[in-house]
Amino acid sequence: MNTLYAIEEVVPHRQDMCLLERITHWDQDTIEAELVVPDAGLFVEEGRVPAWVGIEYMAQVCRGEIYQGGGCDI
Repeated sequence: MNTLYAIEEVVPHRQDMCLLERITHWDQDTIEAELVVPDAGLFVEEGRVPAWVGIEYMAQVCRGEIYQGGGCDI
C-alpha cells in the first residue's frame, strides 16, 4: 500500500476551498478521494451543488495524484 498523506499536505487550498476530506487510495492507475458537502458549503445553492463544481473536485484530486507521485490524465 502506498503512503497516504494528510489532505493539507496534498491540496494547497485551505478552509472552505479545500473540498476534499481525504484520499482513500492511490496506485499507478487510480486515485480515490472522499468529500462531504456541508449543508452551508461554499458552493451549495438551494440545497444542491452545481455540476460545474465537479471540475474543482477533480482538479483537487488531480493535485493529490501529482503530489503522491502519479500523473493525472483526464
